[in-house]
Order: sequence, then structure tokens, then C-alpha cells
Amino acid sequence: MNFITFVLSKQSVQSAVFWAQKHLSELENPQFEAEFLLSSLLKRSMTELRTHPKTELTVSQKETFFRCIKKRKKRIPAAYILGYKQWNGYQIKVNKNTLIPRDETEVLIQHIQTESRDFTPTKILDLGTGSGCIALAMQDIFPTSKIEAVDISGMALKVAKQNIRTLAKYPENVSFWQSNLLDSLLPSQAYQIIVANLPYVPTTTTISPEVKQEPPQAIFSGDDGLNLIRTLAEQLKTKDILFKELWLEFLPESADTIKQIFAEYQVCFKNDVSGKPFFACIKPNQN
Repeated sequence: MNFITFVLSKQSVQSAVFWAQKHLSELENPQFEAEFLLSSLLKRSMTELRTHPKTELTVSQKETFFRCIKKRKKRIPAAYILGYKQWNGYQIKVNKNTLIPRDETEVLIQHIQTESRDFTPTKILDLGTGSGCIALAMQDIFPTSKIEAVDISGMALKVAKQNIRTLAKYPENVSFWQSNLLDSLLPSQAYQIIVANLPYVPTTTTISPEVKQEPPQAIFSGDDGLNLIRTLAEQLKTKDILFKELWLEFLPESADTIKQIFAEYQVCFKNDVSGKPFFACIKPNQN
């Protein structure tokens, strides 16, 4: 069925989903994909769609849905099609210049929030801010903190600024720097918390067609995925950056190497929902 035929024909929720399922048959779960996109476009829950299958779509809704399904068939991620990702209670704006926020990073945020500490953070550094999702969460959890959000990509920072401006409770607490890790930051800075959710996928890793649509510099980091983390470890020393907590996200198989890279520090691994070590809280050794 071509665009004109689809738009001019009578389409209910049920028939539109059925048509979309056939077009998305190569995907792992065509029904979910179709229902998710349609529910997002109609601003209704998937349960509402299923309980009101005979609801007819307007011409405008049919036009938009047809175009969305054609894009999804090309393996464009749903978040890029919709222009946002629902993450940690926020509707995060994303585009091709930003990595789509991952569900596992919500677990990282939970670990940061529940960590036992005897201080109230006043200065937080978010390295590799991307869409700004972590900076957004930090200003929510620590409303009195000043947060510096850093990214190498000026286009990503543009999106991050939009998300902070429209979603943050305390946007005045967040500032932005374009920098390759710590390159553009002044030496001898002190932060209570540094969150460095950096690219950690080995360049030899086979990735899905959807992930291939995302910025490669936000995904890959050398043969073992740890090049940027190694660079950060060196920069922390050479620029004399002080911190009380450094939070990292990485692949579970990298845990031993993370411990080696930060051998001079206390390294405490934190698990994701699968029970595997996806995160680390790194603290200076107490003298």
C-alpha cells in the first residue's frame, strides 16, 4: 500500500497497526514497534490503543504514521523518529547528533542518588553530557549544586542546552563547556562528584542497524572500549583535578581493566538490573 492509498483509505487503530506490523516484519517485535509509534503519535497509552481498536485515524494522523513506519523500516531508531526519548521521568529531546539515553544509565543515576555520603555536593562535573540527561538528573537530585556539563560536540551541547532550558527545575545551576574531556577546563579544579558516562564500546564490536544511526564518537572508544577512560584517568592527574566520587559506566567484561586503570583509588563496582557490574564509584584513597 502506497502513501496515497493509505491516507485516503479508512484506517482504524487496529488496521493501521496490522499494516505497520507487516511492514516491520524484519524487526524483533513488529507489533510492539507499531503500537509504540502509534501510541506516541496519538499521545495515548498502548493499553488505550488495544482497548479502543476501532478508533479511526484522521488524515493527518495517517500521514504522520505512514512516514514514521517507513523510517522505522529503514532501522532509524524510534527516538530519532519521534524526536525524544522517555528517560528517567523526562521526555529528553534527541537528534542524530546525540546518543539516545540508555535505560541502564537510569540505574547509574539510582546508584548515585542512593550512595551513602557525608557531604552535600556543591559542584558536579558531567563529562560527555550528550543530550544533557545526566546533568538534568543531577540538578534534580542535588538542587543546590552547580553542574558543569561538558561535551566534545557543539551540536550535542545545543541539544543539551535545550533540554536543560525546557525540563530543568534549576536551569541556572547548569553551565556548559565544549571540550575533549578535561582539555578546556582549568587545572586544579575540585568537584565533589564527577559523572563520566563516556563511550565504552570496542571498535570491533558488531552493533545493530539502529545503533549505527547514532554518532560513532559517542559509542566507540578504541580496541577495548576504554581509551577515553584511560585518557580521563591521566588528565585527572596531570590537571590536578580533585574529586570525592567519580562515576563510570562500562561493559561488565571491562571491570578488571577498570580496576587496573584506577589502581591508586578505591574502586567499588555497582551492578545493573542483571546483576552484572556495569558501573563503578571511584574514590581517592584516604591518607
